[in-house]
Amino acid sequence: MCTHSGDRPAAVRQKTVAALRPGDMIGIISPAGPLERGDLEAGIAHLRAEGFQIREGRALFARKGYLAGSDAARLEDLHAMFKDRNIKAVFCSRGGYGSLRLLERIDWPLLTANPKICMGFSDLTALLLAIWRKARFITFHGPVVRQMGALDRQDMAEALAVLKGAPPRPIRLPREGVLRPGRAKGPLIGGNLTLISHLAGTPYFPDLSGAVLFLEDHGEQPYRVDRMLRHLALSGALQGVSGLIGGDFIQCGTLRTIAALFLELADELDVPCTMGLPSGHGERNVLLPIGAEVELDTLAGILEIMEAPADTVKDRLGGRDKKHP
Repeated sequence: MCTHSGDRPAAVRQKTVAALRPGDMIGIISPAGPLERGDLEAGIAHLRAEGFQIREGRALFARKGYLAGSDAARLEDLHAMFKDRNIKAVFCSRGGYGSLRLLERIDWPLLTANPKICMGFSDLTALLLAIWRKARFITFHGPVVRQMGALDRQDMAEALAVLKGAPPRPIRLPREGVLRPGRAKGPLIGGNLTLISHLAGTPYFPDLSGAVLFLEDHGEQPYRVDRMLRHLALSGALQGVSGLIGGDFIQCGTLRTIAALFLELADELDVPCTMGLPSGHGERNVLLPIGAEVELDTLAGILEIMEAPADTVKDRLGGRDKKHP
C-alpha cells in the first residue's frame, strides 16, 4: 500500500470563502455556452425555494454562435458579479465551451480582493482552476444551474449545506473502483480532463505538487482520453501528485478501458488510484471544493474533505475573520 502526502508552503494556501446564509443573493452567469430561459427554470426555482435571491447576468441568455454572447459581455457579467458586494455567490448556468476564452482578460486583482463562492463544472473547469491559481481562493466543482432540477436530491442538499458552512461529509467511493490501494493527502484539484489538458503550458494551469487529482470527462473516445493523460504526463505537470481519482467518464468507452489507462498512469506516478467518484456528467455530481485539503483512503473507501471550505465566520464584506452579529 502506498501513502502520499502533499507538503505545500503556508504562503500558497488557498483562502476559504464566506458561507451562504438564507436570504443571500446568488448571481447566475453564462461564461461558456448559450441556453434558453426554460433551461434554468427548475434550477432557479430550487434555489429560491431554499431561500436565496437571484440576480441574472445581463448576458445570461445571450447567444453568439456556440457562445453565450461576446467575450466582452460574458466577461462583464463575471466582473460585475464579483464586484457587487450584495452578490454572495456566483453560479454558472451551464458548460459547453467558452470560459477558456476569458482567462487572459479577467481582472485578477478584482477577484483576489473579492473572494466568494464560484461553482460550476465541465467547461467551467478552466475558470475554477484559473481562479484557484491566480486569485488564490477555493472554488467549487459542482452542479450548474441547468442541472439542479434533475440531480440527486441528497447530493443537492449536501452541496447547499456545505456552501452554507457545514462541514463536508466523507464521500463514499466504490470498493470495486480501487485500482491501486493506499492513502493520499493534499489539496483536491481537478475537473474535466479535456479542459485541464488544454490549460497545460499556460499561466492558468494549477500547481499539482502534493495534490489529490480528480478527472472526469464526457463523449471522448478512449484514445483521446489516453492522449490527454499522456500529454499531461509528458509535460511533467503530474510530477508530485499524491493521489489519482477517476470521476464519471460518460460515453468514453468501457469503464474497464478507462480504468486501465488510470492504472497505467498511477503505476508510473506510484500513487494510490481509484475510480467511481460520483462527479461529472452523470446522474450525480457531488460538490468538490477545489483547493481544500482532503484525504483519500482507498481501504476505507472514502474521500474526506478535511476543512469547511465555506467559512461561517468570515466578514461578509472584507474577508476578515469576524463573528456574525
